[in-house]
Amino acid sequence: MESVLETVEKHCGSQLSEYGKCIDDNQPNFESPCLALKRALTQCAEVNVSAVREVKERCAPQIGSYEQCVSANPGDAHIKCGDLVKALYRCTHEGSMAAAHSMAGVNHG
Repeated sequence: MESVLETVEKHCGSQLSEYGKCIDDNQPNFESPCLALKRALTQCAEVNVSAVREVKERCAPQIGSYEQCVSANPGDAHIKCGDLVKALYRCTHEGSMAAAHSMAGVNHG
């Protein structure tokens, strides 16, 4: 089974590459210069990858909190927003594990 990142890369490879390059070129304050590329990647992923849509719906509070923290701490978000990244990771991981268990039950039931 393809990972979500592999699926995004397959459908939105150019957007992913451009956004990654922009981040690399504009460290540590990449948020503002790369905003249009981030939006283009997000839009492509939402349209083409159902797992991205599902995560955005399920983890909306965690995503919102993280985005708010990054906006408020542009120079040191990687330090100040660590707990929010962990919460977002837990949300996305718990959802993918639930989906995997559900599919396992369907395949064996």
